[in-house]
Amino acid sequence: MKEIGIVRRVDQLGRIVLPMEIRKLHKIREGTLLELYEEGDNIILKTFSPIENYKRLADDLLGSISTLKNIVVADRELVIATSKDCKKMLGEKLSDEINNLGTKSVMIDSKNAFCPFLKDMEQQHYLIRTIVKDGDIYGFVIIFDSAHIDINAQDFANIVCEFLSKQC
Repeated sequence: MKEIGIVRRVDQLGRIVLPMEIRKLHKIREGTLLELYEEGDNIILKTFSPIENYKRLADDLLGSISTLKNIVVADRELVIATSKDCKKMLGEKLSDEINNLGTKSVMIDSKNAFCPFLKDMEQQHYLIRTIVKDGDIYGFVIIFDSAHIDINAQDFANIVCEFLSKQC
């Protein structure tokens, strides 16, 4: 455990304020879910990703019924499940811009907009569908291709999002 030398006082309601530097470093913003753990005398905070709990389910779903080559499911930071043809994307970090989309679904041409992944991709077209439950964003379904993304791909992304949001 890394010591950072910051001390905070607990208020009368049991709250503490996380320093801005820590929030920025760990991408913690208003509404971010945090999980508490006890380890001996220590209390550990961990960013909670409900969608990560369904990683195997999302992997099975994408692997078994997807005829699409390039489709991934991500929590708000990382790719957690992929179709068969893009397993190398597992663990790939998402760009910060993707979290600024809100609950919108968007089609993106990366020549004129942003790439949802941190690393450069050969694909230029992206469909990003947000996984939302009770107004909270849990993750994304991203379909990417060098050609146009058709209506069947959009329908599939909608089905995956609806299914996963009901599991959260």
